[in-house]
Amino acid sequence: MSGNVWEWVYDWYVNNYYEKSPYSNPTGPESGSPMPDGKPYHVLRSGNWYNGNEYWGHSRVSNRNPGHFRGPQDPDHPYYHIGFRIARNYQQIETSVKNTIKCPDNFALYQNYPNPFNPSTTIKYQLAENNHVKLSIYDLLGNEVRTLINENQSKGIQSVNWNSNDNSGQPVSSGIYFYRIQIDNQMECKKLILMR
Repeated sequence: MSGNVWEWVYDWYVNNYYEKSPYSNPTGPESGSPMPDGKPYHVLRSGNWYNGNEYWGHSRVSNRNPGHFRGPQDPDHPYYHIGFRIARNYQQIETSVKNTIKCPDNFALYQNYPNPFNPSTTIKYQLAENNHVKLSIYDLLGNEVRTLINENQSKGIQSVNWNSNDNSGQPVSSGIYFYRIQIDNQMECKKLILMR
């Protein structure tokens, strides 16, 4: 997302859009502002490895420029320093923190350490009373990757280590995962990052 190529995105460019846009997840204006050639353009984000002989490289993840500045040809013309950003619809997954019920009186789930990690990390939690505990790892699509705990446990602070393998013993790829603790019908979830 930074420093390879400018990324062409779907949003229209309007100079002062962020002064009026929603704070959370702005979707972009419905149309773009005219540029010096009189045409509206979509946004180019980030930066690229080449910005001309005077400015070698220009990389800033939050950077946003109109497509007008990419060059003189039409949008179908190929450039070695222009690409595009791929996105897909986000599907809320059952392991998301927003979909879980927190119950601090019954248990506490702590952030794993280290995080990010490679190849293993420790997850700690505290039980207020003896109970059946299920602690699992999920990928971003909500698929269960690994069950770490599924048993009755005594009250107190407990910990478990995840070696970044799935249920079949195979190593999982780098990425964002969730770990979720479930006690009865109550659960809590946190995010962890594996960087191989």
